[in-house]
Amino acid sequence: MAGPIIALLLSIQAPSLIPQAPPVAMPGKERPGMAYDPITETYVPIIGWKPPPLTGTVPAGTKMQYNRLGQKVGEVPVRR
Repeated sequence: MAGPIIALLLSIQAPSLIPQAPPVAMPGKERPGMAYDPITETYVPIIGWKPPPLTGTVPAGTKMQYNRLGQKVGEVPVRR
């Protein structure tokens, strides 16, 4: 008679023995250069992270020059 009772108790406690999925990072809190740490449940900076270079930006007073195929040729000073 003790066998079914022990099996019942083990079946009740079984979900706590199964490893739980790590907590999901909260949406809206992600920031570049930060990573979610599930142990402390906080966002920590990534060591050595640098922001990506800005692409497509042109220095002030210049504009991009394109050829007839739409390929970038270079930067040309803007005459105002």
